Amino acid sequence: SAKGLAETLNERIRETNQQLKWEDVLPKVKNMGEYRKDGQTNIDFLMYDGDFFVPIIRLDLLEKYGKALPNTWEEVMELAVFFHGKDLNEDGEEG
Repeated sequence: SAKGLAETLNERIRETNQQLKWEDVLPKVKNMGEYRKDGQTNIDFLMYDGDFFVPIIRLDLLEKYGKALPNTWEEVMELAVFFHGKDLNEDGEEG
């Protein structure tokens, strides 16, 4: 590690990559366990599970109600409060 408290895994990955298949891991997930020191990328953690949050926004509802696409979590919360309880699928039932 950057402080020398954990083993750097670069060599172990090279030695076991036939089983590990490090190149198949998503780059963003791999980067979570990496750091750079002295111009070299070092790996301290084998990250195989990167939970990514991908918000799904119904643009039709934003257009219908004249709302802008949110850019912050605060704006997402404001939209959630605005749409809470509304009949969004027009089946005659709220919420």
